[in-house]
Amino acid sequence: LPLPLTKRILLHALRGIAHAHSRGVIHTDLSFDAIFLDNSMSNSDIDDLLKSDPSRRHPPEESYDGTMQAAVSQPLPIPTLEEAMQRTFVLGNFRLASALPIGAGTDDELTSWDHLRPPEIFIGGPWEESMDIWTFGCLVCTSLRSVVMSCQTNVSRIFELVTNHRLFEFKPYPLLDLDETSYILWQMMSYTGEEFLPEQLSESLQAAEFFDRTCNCALFNSSYAGRPRHVVPLLRQDQIEQCIRCCKSVVEEDIMSTAAVIRRCLRLDPANRPSAAELLTDPWFAGVDPV
Repeated sequence: LPLPLTKRILLHALRGIAHAHSRGVIHTDLSFDAIFLDNSMSNSDIDDLLKSDPSRRHPPEESYDGTMQAAVSQPLPIPTLEEAMQRTFVLGNFRLASALPIGAGTDDELTSWDHLRPPEIFIGGPWEESMDIWTFGCLVCTSLRSVVMSCQTNVSRIFELVTNHRLFEFKPYPLLDLDETSYILWQMMSYTGEEFLPEQLSESLQAAEFFDRTCNCALFNSSYAGRPRHVVPLLRQDQIEQCIRCCKSVVEEDIMSTAAVIRRCLRLDPANRPSAAELLTDPWFAGVDPV
């Protein structure tokens, strides 16, 4: 996916996030499934499409209350890249949105995808609109490897241009005995180069499962117990840059600026993340669909 189109999609989504936050609404469930695009087809175009591709149904199936025939999903035409550069992308899927006041809530079921959840959700800390900023940063990284679009009428099917890549994802690591949550927290600390601060841990209900009383990381097995912290293995801190470098759509000169906007979002302490309105002025979006 060309970087200019990636930026356009993400900028439009970020405008939706900023608007929601300005109205006291936290999305809490950002993903590519929540990004839609407008439909440029006229009524006559749709009539012609229905004539050439009539509505179809799957074969009959027995259900608990009788026989049913489900409708076949029939996507609208997918826009070309040139057409997509003229489309308006909108943010939807507010089914899990919250209007709670800042600092309220610790429900770990607010976001449905573990690889997009911010750290405060994993450790049971208070959350507010900055949780959307963390997830947005994950989407920036993911969008460089894949993109998901559907038409605004919810008829079109998701399509991916390149294989999806998740920045935070559990993988067995032989040197450490970590469960899935512990491994993701370890990834977060490794990739950001940050540590959780005592102030954040003290107000997080599940922090004791992962950190000791001195706020040192207690994730590691007995083979590392009692050793100085500097010998505890970390994953490479340039993982974000390496992920971007694997994308053929991003030239070398754009790698650092793209990584910089991702790193602005991926801060362990929610207080250190920019607001959506502040992120809209990031140089990475300069010249992209000005309003």
